Amino acid sequence: MQNDIKEGSTFQILVDNWSLGGIVEDWYERHETCDLRLRKAKTKGHTVIETKGVMFASRIVQWHPGVKVNIIEPKPCVKAQGTVANK
Repeated sequence: MQNDIKEGSTFQILVDNWSLGGIVEDWYERHETCDLRLRKAKTKGHTVIETKGVMFASRIVQWHPGVKVNIIEPKPCVKAQGTVANK
């Protein structure tokens, strides 16, 4: 499955609020280079962690096996097709 993940993918991980403190503390103490965004989930008592760090997301899933993960792949760049007028 790791080979199917495209570069720049965002991982949305649904964790319970009891586990959240340990995850954020680990991210801080390890001086992780990945970004970390926390937002309130629609599910009561849960928080969504968003990160682009594959290794950190993998670590969360290994330590908390019951979490739900959503992977958002980056949208492909579309080049504008236009003509340049000659002067």
